[in-house]
Amino acid sequence: MYIIFFILLTFSAESNLCAQWKKVANNLFFNDGYGGSNIYGVLAFKDGTLLGGTRNLMLSLDTGQTWKTVLTTPSGNAVACIDFFDSANVLMVTNQYLYISSDRGNTWSSQAFTNASAACFAGSLSHIVLATYYAMYVSTDGGVTFTKTHDAPLLSFPITYVKYRSNGLVIALEDHHLIVSTDYGSTWTASNKYLNVPKTDSWTFTFSPCDSSNQLLVANENGFGALGSMFSTTDNGTTWQTMFQRTSPFLNGCITAYGNSLFLETVVGNLLNFQGVFRSTDRGVTWDSIGGPSTYHQDSRMLAPINNNTILAIDNNGNLWRTDSAGGKPVVSPPPFFTKPKPISVNECRKDSSQIIITGLSCHRYHITAAQLIGTDISSLQLKGNLPPLILSDTVKDTIGIIFRSQNLYGVLQDSIKITWYDEGEGKIHDTTIAIPLTVNPLPPDLRASVTSVQFDSASLCMSRDTVIRLRNFGCDTLQIYSGPGTLAQTFSADPLFLPIFLPPDSSLSVHIHFHSPVAGSFSTTALFGAEHRGLLQQITIPVTALSFGPNAGLTFKDSLIVLIPVSTCIPKRDSNITLINTGCDTIRITSGPNGLTSGFSADPLTLPFMILPGDSLRITIHFNPPSVGKFQTNASFTGDLGGFTQVRNFSLAGENIGSKPGLASQDTLVDFHNVSLCNSSRDTLIQLINRGCDTLTLLTGPGNLANGFSADPLLLPIKIAPDSAITIRYHFHPSASFHYQATANFTATANGLNQQVTQSLSGNGVAGASGPVVLQSSFILDTLSICGAIADTTVYFTNRGCDTLLVTNGPGPLNTGFTTDLLSLPLSIAPGDSAAIIFHFSPPAIGIFRRSVL
Repeated sequence: MYIIFFILLTFSAESNLCAQWKKVANNLFFNDGYGGSNIYGVLAFKDGTLLGGTRNLMLSLDTGQTWKTVLTTPSGNAVACIDFFDSANVLMVTNQYLYISSDRGNTWSSQAFTNASAACFAGSLSHIVLATYYAMYVSTDGGVTFTKTHDAPLLSFPITYVKYRSNGLVIALEDHHLIVSTDYGSTWTASNKYLNVPKTDSWTFTFSPCDSSNQLLVANENGFGALGSMFSTTDNGTTWQTMFQRTSPFLNGCITAYGNSLFLETVVGNLLNFQGVFRSTDRGVTWDSIGGPSTYHQDSRMLAPINNNTILAIDNNGNLWRTDSAGGKPVVSPPPFFTKPKPISVNECRKDSSQIIITGLSCHRYHITAAQLIGTDISSLQLKGNLPPLILSDTVKDTIGIIFRSQNLYGVLQDSIKITWYDEGEGKIHDTTIAIPLTVNPLPPDLRASVTSVQFDSASLCMSRDTVIRLRNFGCDTLQIYSGPGTLAQTFSADPLFLPIFLPPDSSLSVHIHFHSPVAGSFSTTALFGAEHRGLLQQITIPVTALSFGPNAGLTFKDSLIVLIPVSTCIPKRDSNITLINTGCDTIRITSGPNGLTSGFSADPLTLPFMILPGDSLRITIHFNPPSVGKFQTNASFTGDLGGFTQVRNFSLAGENIGSKPGLASQDTLVDFHNVSLCNSSRDTLIQLINRGCDTLTLLTGPGNLANGFSADPLLLPIKIAPDSAITIRYHFHPSASFHYQATANFTATANGLNQQVTQSLSGNGVAGASGPVVLQSSFILDTLSICGAIADTTVYFTNRGCDTLLVTNGPGPLNTGFTTDLLSLPLSIAPGDSAAIIFHFSPPAIGIFRRSVL
């Protein structure tokens, strides 16, 4: 039980009024007596709607600055009770009517009730509990119809006050005790204990605004000279606590509550002595004087707090007074408790969340009106969950969620949330700013290739193959490709990239890779790409392989061995030509040569590098100028570049310096008469002996005695042969039997006192019967040709070595690809000893070696 001894303080009323309370309206309410000397009237406020009056009901929507009359009660009525459901829905009771408004008191509907005294909304707009002097009524249809639920005994004081708390609890004051309903007024129970005071002239009561135990504070006027008192109950009137009792004639007027504060009108002695308004912020345990008007009437309820600091009061003359500082003792509300959000640390483009838990304080009612993100990165933040407006009563908690999704932000971010709130008890707007710790860590670049490796399809020489490597940015921020595809090995190439390349998220880059090889073989390389994002690097390695097939071609010689005509004292120099041919399909770049020429050999200078297109050739003059007598030979080379491949080709040169020796040389050192029919007794041929020396020589002997079957026309020896001149020797072959014949012809020449021997070998076969046709040369090797449109021809002679005319009926038969021949007019007659010529053509369709036997 609380026993509080109230100490009355005396001070200058006028100085308090002038300093802290202001009269803002004179004679606002009509001061009309009702019921003898009693003055009835009510002043009530709810969320911006202020209603008040005695007989005329007035409305203010600006906390009492301006007013308008919205209702005039009939004669004999006065305003006895006003109860708000919310700022728009309100009911009013006079002693003969119930009034209801749904538009903030601008218009009203009414229903007559004899001896009405009080009413309240009970949990909903449709549920109304009404008190008359001696009965309780309940409406469940918004005041259209009412049902009596309680009859009061005929006591000296009627039912004068009724309040709804929550969960069906309705309490009314009936004489000196409470009647209680826990089912919205349907049934009633009287409290067992009377208030321990004599009969009084007036009672008011209110629920403690911040007590979950339904504490009820009851103030009595004690108008018959007894002590003015205040009592408290938390069990609906079963037990009571005396909060205070006056020690001198002291009258209590209206008691009301707002936020976490209780307000009480008081007067002392007679009506003219000033006592003013008292305030309690601890559920009525202690009270503090905050001044106020000097006169009240104990039967009126003309006290309306807008909040704990702004209070309106009507004095006994109908004047409106106002204080905005609680009479010089303003309430400063502590903020609700805000938890700090947990730090958010994420990788870029990831989402994370945090939250701020707001907890109210006991005896406070907070309004969270706004939550605003502040900072340079708020586009990445989002508020979720329970968002303002929120109301926190007592220690209720609520949560504001924070979701963060990184959007191209990195590092430690400076963002915060500003929460705007006010406490109903203070009524002042406050802002609380809370930092949101954010850290965003950049991710390395996420560049991915469409393939992990590249393998080109097999290609023939000089055939191009292409492929595409697609690089895609799978990250969530733009990355930079700063290198690639790197230096590729020969036969591979790529379209150039203009680096650096900035690749946005979900975008791709196509890289074209090419393969082109002029030589056969297996090839490989590696494509390397480098990417960067926020200082973090990535390397992509892609192996690339390819295969080309076909005969190797390129740099070749028409003749890889060149034997130069001997030189002598009289002709000390000889020249010859070497021909380089490009048999490939790419241009050859000659980078050096001829390399390795030894003494006695030289070449015309060549401007390097020199390009040889496919199918073209380069002729280079070689000089032979030996420094001494003897035989000379050298191996030399040319170096070329074919599509990145180095080709080295060797050739050989041979020559002789015979000095002053006779220079007799034979046109042919081997003479083959082939098959000769015995019916054709003779076959002839001509062979030349040439003087290759620089002095006239003398042929002394020759051809000597030939074996059987061979003979030669006689020579008139000695014979002088000038330099570069020749004599012709006619040989005859006349076999007499089927036999293989051989013979050797020996010649002796002399010049400058030096002798020289030259030998010629003769052979032939004697055959019985026909012996033709005969191909004097049975094998032919055509020049190496480029496939780029070159054609080579050769002529083959068929000779009738038989004794009778031959008839050729077919030929040359089917030829392989690359070979053709002029058409023969068949049948073809060849007389004995005559010949027929056939011209063959060679045009290769591809690189390779071609052969054909002709029948």
